[in-house]
Amino acid sequence: MQRLEKLLEAAEIKLSSVAADNTGVSGRAMLEALISGQRDPAVLADLAKRRLRSKIPALTGALTGRFNDYHAFLAGSIWT
Repeated sequence: MQRLEKLLEAAEIKLSSVAADNTGVSGRAMLEALISGQRDPAVLADLAKRRLRSKIPALTGALTGRFNDYHAFLAGSIWT
């Protein structure tokens, strides 16, 4: 998962600064949506579950970056 974190950092996605676990239920949902092509930070942040829902404004900022199709391809190959 360290490679995935480095990839997200390169794309200026700072999910780990808000969510303690990128691979938790919410983190997985957001990462899968990013890989599938969703780029809208508000839509991605709205995938937060349980306690993370209280951090939606911070998540929106953390999910604003330069993630593109190339990053999605690389993330998909790391994720599987």
